Amino acid sequence: MNIKTLITTLLLLVVSLSMHAQITKPDVMPEPDYDPYYFLSIYLDYPDEALAEGAEGEVFVRFIIDTNGVLKDVHAIDTVGINQHLVIEAVETVKKFPPWQPGVLNGKPVAVYYTIPVNFKLGFKWYEIGKVKRQARRRARLKKEYKETYGY
Repeated sequence: MNIKTLITTLLLLVVSLSMHAQITKPDVMPEPDYDPYYFLSIYLDYPDEALAEGAEGEVFVRFIIDTNGVLKDVHAIDTVGINQHLVIEAVETVKKFPPWQPGVLNGKPVAVYYTIPVNFKLGFKWYEIGKVKRQARRRARLKKEYKETYGY
C-alpha cells in the first residue's frame, strides 16, 4: 500500500466517522407533546403473571423516532434476569405512545434512537388488594380523561 492510498483511506475514515457523529447527535433532541412517564403511569398494567410471581424490575425500551415523529423498532434491551411478562408489557405500552416532535439536525428532521426506562415495582402486600383495586379504578378514570383531553 503506497502513502497516497493510505492517506486517502484515512481521510475517508475520518469523514465517515464525522458524518456518523452528526447523525447520532441532533441539534434538537426529539420530545413528546406529553409527559411519557405520566402516560406510562396511566397505561402501563402490571401483568397478572408477573404479579402472581411477585416479579419486579426495570425494563429499558429502545425505539427510533423517525423524521415524522413516529416511534419505530420498539424493543427491550438488556432483559437478562427480567420477567418476560414485564418486558412484553413495557414494549407494548411504549408502542402506544403518540408521535413525538422529531429530532432536528441542520434544520431538517432526522431519525433518532431513544431509550426510556420502564419500572415495575410492587408497592403492596397481599392483604392490600383493596387498595390495588382502587388504584386500578383511578387509572381507568385517568385514561379516560387523558384520552378526552389529548385524543389518544
